[in-house]
Amino acid sequence: MEGLQIDHVHSNSTMTCVSLTNITKLYREGNIDSYAFMSYSLPLFELQIGLIFVFSHAFHFLLKRFGITFFVSSMLTGLILGETFLGKYDFMKYNIYPIESHVTLRTLAVISINIFMFLAAVKMDVGMVLTTGKKAVSIGILCTLTPFIVGTIYTLTQRHTIFDDYKELIVYLEVLQIQSITPFPVVSYTIDQLKMTNSELGRLGLSAALVADVYSIIIAFISSFFKEGYRGGSKRYFVAFSSFILVAAFIIRPMMLWVSRRTPTGTPVRSTYISIIVVLSFLSGLYFFKFDQGPYVGPLILGFTVPAGPPLGSSLVEKFESVSFGFLLPILTAISMLNVDLFLIGSEFTRIQPYLAVIVILFAVKFTGCFIPSLFCKMPIIDSVALAFILGCKGVIELTESAVLNDKEVFSQELLSLMALFILFSSIFSPVLVKYLYDPSRKYAGYQERNIFCLKPQSELRIVTCIQKSEDITSVKKFLRTAYPTTESPLAIYVLHLIELIGRTTPIFITHRKNKSNSTRISQNVILSFDNYQQHNWNAVSVNTFTAISPPKFMHEDICTLALDKFTSLILIPFHPKWTTRGASGSESLIKFRNLTRRVLDRTPCSVGIFFDRSKCNHKNIKASTMAFKSLCVIFLGGSDDREALSLARRMAKNSMASLAIIHLIPDEEDNDSVDWEEKILNTDLIEEIKISNSDNKASIFTYKEHKVKDGPDTALLVHTLANDYDLFLVGRRDRIESPQTKGLSQWSELPELGTMGDFLVSKDIQSEASVLVVQKQKQKKYLE
Repeated sequence: MEGLQIDHVHSNSTMTCVSLTNITKLYREGNIDSYAFMSYSLPLFELQIGLIFVFSHAFHFLLKRFGITFFVSSMLTGLILGETFLGKYDFMKYNIYPIESHVTLRTLAVISINIFMFLAAVKMDVGMVLTTGKKAVSIGILCTLTPFIVGTIYTLTQRHTIFDDYKELIVYLEVLQIQSITPFPVVSYTIDQLKMTNSELGRLGLSAALVADVYSIIIAFISSFFKEGYRGGSKRYFVAFSSFILVAAFIIRPMMLWVSRRTPTGTPVRSTYISIIVVLSFLSGLYFFKFDQGPYVGPLILGFTVPAGPPLGSSLVEKFESVSFGFLLPILTAISMLNVDLFLIGSEFTRIQPYLAVIVILFAVKFTGCFIPSLFCKMPIIDSVALAFILGCKGVIELTESAVLNDKEVFSQELLSLMALFILFSSIFSPVLVKYLYDPSRKYAGYQERNIFCLKPQSELRIVTCIQKSEDITSVKKFLRTAYPTTESPLAIYVLHLIELIGRTTPIFITHRKNKSNSTRISQNVILSFDNYQQHNWNAVSVNTFTAISPPKFMHEDICTLALDKFTSLILIPFHPKWTTRGASGSESLIKFRNLTRRVLDRTPCSVGIFFDRSKCNHKNIKASTMAFKSLCVIFLGGSDDREALSLARRMAKNSMASLAIIHLIPDEEDNDSVDWEEKILNTDLIEEIKISNSDNKASIFTYKEHKVKDGPDTALLVHTLANDYDLFLVGRRDRIESPQTKGLSQWSELPELGTMGDFLVSKDIQSEASVLVVQKQKQKKYLE
């Protein structure tokens, strides 16, 4: 890996930085003309950065709807401002991006790649390489080593016929290295942009990229050692590299662990420690720069010494990730493209034709090296092709390395332009093709009935329940007690502990096996609590516990995949909104959780229940907040969601001693032309069936009432009178379903994911201690188009 060479400009040519206040004053007095402010380094630098952001965000605004990433928009910005288009004109070349300003731009580029590589290494959990499955290891090794080995063999056999001198051989080796590596940051960025982080293919791609990146670093080391050997400095380079590795492993790594131990759980890392680590990162870059290596080699190695995740790794990522990805990375990409001239590819095609052939061949070899082992691992052909495109996608690291080699005059301008064009094509077409080939949501398409309405009366009810906070445990266990499992009507509970991924790139999914020690104790409280519940309901309940550590925007993938794999009929999500004088609290955690709930509702492979437990707020009676609900009430309007809620309530009341009341709201004036008679027949049949079954069961307490209502306000008045008569209300979500009974209520909805009735029942306007369960029935064949 090569380094950025900062050109040393004579001090006489350095422009004096004048404050913007003085410049503005001179301009207003007429002492300088319209363009004179660009002769000062600070306003010129601000103009350069401003142009980069204006163009990059404009491109992204136009292209994001086609699945084009922000990285591509930044590359196009560099093309427009660089020598391909506007950079050909004298005004841009001598006024906007003059040669004198290149020192500032390249310095900023060095800082950008330094921080980017350091954070990328911090987020990589290298220890996971040792626990990665055989499939990911084989794919990761072959997709990196295959092009490198094939290219090396080609070099050895053709070195006397193609390469005139050693310099051309070095250029070829650099092209070989860039085409062979599989940088983990590039793959993770691609998968994140495709929203596949928690999908099966996304997890496999990240694991394979992690393995591949380790071998990419080894390839880079071998390549650098070979080049230094020709110059007679191999021994010097080996000593310098080995010394730094030893210092990092036996001095810096223990210091990082010491900082982590010194930081109490839940408290931020001291800013002094953060500052020292950042300074060490820049000093490590300077160390390798002195040995003619890339200034980012040191930060990369130093980043591996930082323990991934909280507290240290997550603190570094939280403080610098937004600056790195939002500010520095677009600038780095655009600066790397300024010297690219695509028109040179045509005019100098004869000179770069051998390199074009090598690039295409190595891409094909790399694609094959990923595709074939995927097939041997019994992956579908479409998934194998998609994975090959993901691991073969190029990005900012390859682009930066090409720009570095051009600065060092190893790559000619036409070869840099060729490499940049290939990276641009790869970054555009690979994500688009993957998005077309692989849709994670298709696996949730509902061919099979997975809901409570279709379950046999005494069959096992399988539930996935989500736990985010400790208070969720009490709420879920109270719901399960009300379900009253028996040996004739058992429950299978799959508890999923959701933890936000901070300071890492790769999500983790842990299956906690009983009687076996696990490497993590994060979910220990959840495991012990539900194991205790199972012991008190032996032969009636089976509990399996899982932990998912992933970004909030992808947690729904873990939930839905677990529900799909375990053939569950219900996903139970505890929901605890906090109310203020202005309505529902807009805290960041609540916003994330609401977004998670919406995604689960949209993609779920089975029915979903959103559970709002008011009883946990009953501080006067702690025992009541943990006991099962004694009186259930279903507010029935009709439709599939309401029938699902009624089916669940019937099962809960039948097994336990809880009473069941059905409040059937009927429109006061019903238009026969707008009535869905098929739905009405289904509603009537279910209610009649429940009436008959309860008339035969003398032990059950069952009531059925019909109420005619005019509109939403009339319904609201009725609900207010019932608010304190029951412990638990069950309602259907009825998403986007207009009916006379709720007309006018949706206009005041604050939590639309709960539906109109659910939102009204959990609102602060209802002065009640009754809990609420909002049910959505499985949406079948939603993703089959």
